Amino acid sequence: MKIFCVLLGTVIGAGFISGAEIYLFFNRVGFLGLLGLLLSSILFFIVVYLSLINKESNYNDLVNKTISSKIIKTILKSAVTLFLIVSYFIMIAGLSSFLNENFNINYLLSSIISTSIVFFILKGNISRIEKFNLIFVPFLIFIILFLGINNNLHIPSLDFNTFDFSFLCLGILYTSYNSISLIPIILKLKDNTLLSKRKSFIISFLFSITTYFSGIIIYFLIENNPNCINASLPMLEAIKSHSLFTIFLFKFGIAFSILSTAISTEYSAVTNIVKNKNDFTRFILILNFISICTSFIGFQNLIKLFYPVFGIIGLFNFYILIKNYIIFLKIKVKY
Repeated sequence: MKIFCVLLGTVIGAGFISGAEIYLFFNRVGFLGLLGLLLSSILFFIVVYLSLINKESNYNDLVNKTISSKIIKTILKSAVTLFLIVSYFIMIAGLSSFLNENFNINYLLSSIISTSIVFFILKGNISRIEKFNLIFVPFLIFIILFLGINNNLHIPSLDFNTFDFSFLCLGILYTSYNSISLIPIILKLKDNTLLSKRKSFIISFLFSITTYFSGIIIYFLIENNPNCINASLPMLEAIKSHSLFTIFLFKFGIAFSILSTAISTEYSAVTNIVKNKNDFTRFILILNFISICTSFIGFQNLIKLFYPVFGIIGLFNFYILIKNYIIFLKIKVKY
């Protein structure tokens, strides 16, 4: 349950629950986005399952075991760590903007509050991250289900004359860039304990099913509301006609989804870089200071600048996991 909640908390971030990612990767290609979501969920299952049954306890060890070229290893590990750091900066910028726009809190103070909360949770190491996600991930799922049940969702018209195979690329890219933050946190959550294949299968299946149906609900909420097309946060536009309580509940969910992703990405980044506890705390403080500075660049500008590139880099994770699993099977057959 703990692993399941942390994984969901990592993926169901601001981009997911706000509808920005679902619109960008799936709604834009019409009904084919449903197939893209299905493909993405299948790939999520594969990524999570192969990560859970893997024997390595951190991402660097996984890369070292799979890739032989020192140059490629260095580039890949650096790129993944950079992605995690940039993702953390983006989440802090998003949370700061959210607090500033919705609660009229000074922007600098919003950034300080955001980084302070993350620091407090990370000081408790992985156990505090697990407790945070155990509380708030079920709440996020409840919000998505609540919105789905309280809306008259209908299936959009299916136009088979405009079949666009780009949904395949979009589904793959969506999973690939999410895998960059997922794999390091999965390997650390296992903490050197190899889960049974049965437990790994159950966690992977539940994770992929939950992300799929959550994505489906958000997809239809956006599809049924034409005003969402040009909105930076489509889901806020989709629920404008709802009660003030529903809007407040959803905004509360957005805030905690950003926070959850921020916690996971900074933790993964720091554990990729440092080895001892003193350096861990010091590096968190350094990243928090830099994130306060970069938050003034703006949430949307940071996303446009960095995310497209990292989607392509994430494709290497598929190769690493599959190759590592093949190596594992060969060793098993040999002995």
